[in-house]
Amino acid sequence: MSRALFGIIHKLNFNLDMKKFIIALLFLGIYCSLHGQSVQSYSYVSDKKFNGPEDFLGYNFKPHRLEIKDEKEIQIDPGSYSFGVSTNNLYVDGPEIKGIYNINNINPTKFGYQLVLMNARNPNLQGHLKIVMNSGNQVEAVIFKRTSKEREMIFKLPKLTDEQRAKEAKFYTDRHEMIIEHPDSLYGRVIMPMLITYTADGIQEKIAPRDSVFLRFEQRITIIEKPVKAAKPKKDKPAKPAKVEKPKKEKKKKEEAVEEEEASEDEGDEDIDNNSDKVVDSESEPEKIDTLIATEDFESIDDTVEIRKPKIKTIVNNFVVVHFKNKYQDGTEEDKKMEYKIAKLAMKEDAEAGMEEDRFQITVTPNSGQSFFIYLAGDKSVNSIEFTDRSYFVRGN
Repeated sequence: MSRALFGIIHKLNFNLDMKKFIIALLFLGIYCSLHGQSVQSYSYVSDKKFNGPEDFLGYNFKPHRLEIKDEKEIQIDPGSYSFGVSTNNLYVDGPEIKGIYNINNINPTKFGYQLVLMNARNPNLQGHLKIVMNSGNQVEAVIFKRTSKEREMIFKLPKLTDEQRAKEAKFYTDRHEMIIEHPDSLYGRVIMPMLITYTADGIQEKIAPRDSVFLRFEQRITIIEKPVKAAKPKKDKPAKPAKVEKPKKEKKKKEEAVEEEEASEDEGDEDIDNNSDKVVDSESEPEKIDTLIATEDFESIDDTVEIRKPKIKTIVNNFVVVHFKNKYQDGTEEDKKMEYKIAKLAMKEDAEAGMEEDRFQITVTPNSGQSFFIYLAGDKSVNSIEFTDRSYFVRGN
């Protein structure tokens, strides 16, 4: 803990009542939150758009270059200087200028905004913080002047290189990148925000790629096959075979035919001997036997089983998986992964909102717990996600 912070605590009256004590703790918590962010990295020009002075609240500017006109311009280490804005105070960290400055006013200017400051320890020391913005509502520099008698210090914010931007694209969802035509379009999507704002103290910070913060919407399909009892086999009745008519007295007819043939031969011999001019036709008419042959085209006798299809039941459950990090005042961090079963999704439109504003709202209602909201721009692209205790923003907001 810094000496300045110990000084603040030492000057507190220990006879404070409980209400004042709680206010003091809250004050110290905000200071620690803003101060603790300064050691992480630079803040880049493209990290956030500021559509109004209220968007500065909770944000911490971390420049990469310091310039004092006609004196010096140097590269500075990440976190060596930082400027955190709260509702009433500007928290400044850095050599020779570190301190807490009261914000008297925030005034719009041609270059952006100017915060009129007063030193919390010495009200006679008044200065300012100029916030220089480009046409895209992004901050390019902050100009700090501690007192009216001191020179301005120009702090420039870095711009992402093409290589850095391409690398970051793997970890963050861009504004206007993910289109959600209707609520069910969320399933199968992963939203990876870049900025987080805590509701309790308004602190804003950039999410580090290593934190792996995301919201993943899933549809989990379960197929249940209900077995059925096998039916008893059914036996088809055998078809009656065709009747076969047996030859009538076939044996007897054959014997009679042989006898007649022998008798005819005897008579023929006699006729030849006695009357050689008489010709006898020895050919006999063939025997006509009407026989019906039994066919084998009747059905085979097989046992047949009635096939019953199993009953199939399909169950679809919808979930959202949220992965984030909790960061505490003592500097510790905790990985958190929450899973919510979704009961309902509903979308509504604010017809008066502009195309770049939050025009659509999707309400995500879980089976248990509180609902949260996803805000879409006019083209139905994801802008932000709002929970009870925090809000997430995609890159480019």
